[in-house]
Amino acid sequence: MQIAVSEGTFSGEGWRRRKDGSLFRASVLITPLYDDNAVLIGFAKITRDITEQRAGEERAGLLAIIEQSPDFIGTSDLQGNLLYHNRGARVMVGLPPDYDLSKFHIRQMHPKWAGDLVLNEGIPAAFEKGFWYGEDALLHQVTGDEIPVSQMVMLVRAAVASGMSGRHVWTGQFLGRLVFAEFGYFRYKRRYSALQFGLAIFRLLQKSFELGGGATNS
Repeated sequence: MQIAVSEGTFSGEGWRRRKDGSLFRASVLITPLYDDNAVLIGFAKITRDITEQRAGEERAGLLAIIEQSPDFIGTSDLQGNLLYHNRGARVMVGLPPDYDLSKFHIRQMHPKWAGDLVLNEGIPAAFEKGFWYGEDALLHQVTGDEIPVSQMVMLVRAAVASGMSGRHVWTGQFLGRLVFAEFGYFRYKRRYSALQFGLAIFRLLQKSFELGGGATNS
């Protein structure tokens, strides 16, 4: 209030609680009110819900980080249908950066032996242990050539806070895939560092999903 009086107005952002107990991001504008004699008689306060606006901005920032990576970063549903993929993924398999992959399945991105490996070993291991990494190959979509790669698959679960308790409620899960265009990456590099990098990427995907479905845009 003092700032509003001294500077003529006050604006800020913060978290507020709705009547149902849920939280929302609010933009607040406070303006002092004066009578004809310039005596302060109160304040006018305007509060706007900007939760979706800020979530959209944060999500866009996260996706920008993922899009700038030269590595193949993507997601699929639990049946292997492709969802989100970054520009690096498309370029790695010889497709235009804006090519629509929404009709593709994981199997179509690999030669048969590698697709079998990912589907029969990688994904079941991700379900059981949370993640899997191994060496396989991508399929160049133009030439048909095999591209030796190292791949990490992780089961990613997304959640949002709900209600007065603030407890997290699971809203969905998907498979995240991180592919390095270097065969033997997990052998030749420091394995721990590679896994930590993969986990960081998948956390970005998870956060983007929670902010508005970033894992589901091909």
